[in-house]
Amino acid sequence: MLPWKGLFPHNGQGLLARRPRWCPICLYEDGQGIQGTPIPLAWALELYQVCVTHGVRLEDRCHVCTAKQDFLPSYPDPGYCRYCQSWLGHAAGAQDVSAPHVWVARSIADMIAFGSQSADLSLDVFQRFLVEQIAKHTGGNRTAFCRAVGLGDFAVSGWINKQQRPSMVQFLALCHGLQVLPTEMFAECPAESGSAYRHAPSARLLDREPCPRPPFARRQAWKQSIEAELASGSPRCVSELAKSLGVSRTCLRYWFPVLCKALSGQSRKAARERSSLRQRKEVAVLDDIVAATRLNGGVLSRRKVDQLLREKGLTISRPHLRKALNGMQNR
Repeated sequence: MLPWKGLFPHNGQGLLARRPRWCPICLYEDGQGIQGTPIPLAWALELYQVCVTHGVRLEDRCHVCTAKQDFLPSYPDPGYCRYCQSWLGHAAGAQDVSAPHVWVARSIADMIAFGSQSADLSLDVFQRFLVEQIAKHTGGNRTAFCRAVGLGDFAVSGWINKQQRPSMVQFLALCHGLQVLPTEMFAECPAESGSAYRHAPSARLLDREPCPRPPFARRQAWKQSIEAELASGSPRCVSELAKSLGVSRTCLRYWFPVLCKALSGQSRKAARERSSLRQRKEVAVLDDIVAATRLNGGVLSRRKVDQLLREKGLTISRPHLRKALNGMQNR
């Protein structure tokens, strides 16, 4: 997948599976790894869930002991279970595999094969293809295009305007909605890059529920609430305010980025002031305990002071109290 690194996020979001997976029939036909077990790259990809050769779902548990395997097995051959040493291949029966999963698996296999060719698999080419498709299908309306292919309303705007990169699932959902193979976006002659698997099934890979735009009156009420918090002496943080309004923190930050930034700054400042006041009160309690101990002629040991502090719900393990006690002992 290295040829595709210029298109997908650098952190590999939605790319690799969390556990090793395998096709049981492929391993079964391999004959118990006499020459070593070959592991195709596609098996390590999260969205590749169906073997394109046999049409069965990949497995991630041993069929004998039901244990999940590790990417770095203790047994030298990954075709054997690291716990019971059983061969992971077996003759699996017929399975009811969904058409979208088969299409995704075939598309990923096509991507791996196409990646070895000298093609420009860059974000720039993807953006140009995207602009052409939006103009062709929805007359340049990005929101309508996103809804038509099952993406979020603002997905393509981030890819085109902000140089954001699509995750693997978003990229395949886009191809699925346009009924094209992923490699056709980058082929010089798209018609020649098609195959028998070109036409995607009618079901969508991503079918998001519509997120209605909040009415103007409601947004104004949110704005007034934020301004009221800013005017108060001790404002709450954005998360607490959003919870009281019945919305998410992301929603408020999306509609009112400047106000939310100012609210976060004031909230942190107020929290620091409250913490400083609390620490001064606790140091005052410590000062009274030390003064009373010296007045009574007692020994000013840490254990004794900590015992008296615990009666007040405090402890000498708190950094500001420990620092204050060191200063008092040195006087």
